[in-house]
Amino acid sequence: MINLQNYKMSDDSETPLLLILSILQARNIPAISNNNFILDAKLASEILSTDPIPHNGPITGYEINSELAWQISKKSLHEHRLKRTPLKIMVFAHDVKTNSRTPMGHIILDLRSLPLPDTLKTLLKSEKATNIEDLDALQPKWYPILNHNYKNKESNKLVPAIFLKLHLESDDLTEMVQKSKEAEQ
Repeated sequence: MINLQNYKMSDDSETPLLLILSILQARNIPAISNNNFILDAKLASEILSTDPIPHNGPITGYEINSELAWQISKKSLHEHRLKRTPLKIMVFAHDVKTNSRTPMGHIILDLRSLPLPDTLKTLLKSEKATNIEDLDALQPKWYPILNHNYKNKESNKLVPAIFLKLHLESDDLTEMVQKSKEAEQ
């Protein structure tokens, strides 16, 4: 006879994680008249898109401030990490007149570099950081657009890049952060 108490059943009550991709800024993107700048992020077979941003400004940085989120269980996150499933971000120039999309490049992010909420809790306790946003593991970074199709005399020297932050959120971690903020006050 098998004692079922020793075996952990699949825990559907486990708090789900939110995998959040924060797209903050872009730089060195040349102007393309009558086009919008759109990013598609693909994780496994699920694709999320940002809102269109006018693509007709000068070759400088501009604000995007968009977040894309996937709800994921710890088990499926673990499977994605084992399979080395990338998070692929495709950059498009969307022609407003013809309603066509031209691929302009991509960025590949590795899920294995994500700190888990349990790790963040430990880091928050061990480091003298008072705020979770102060942790180095959660700081946004500039990622160059790979295989970009931006051809412009001025942009040959400048590499187009996007300022991204990829992180996980859970209800447990959110509660811990709120309690620490209340304790500060």
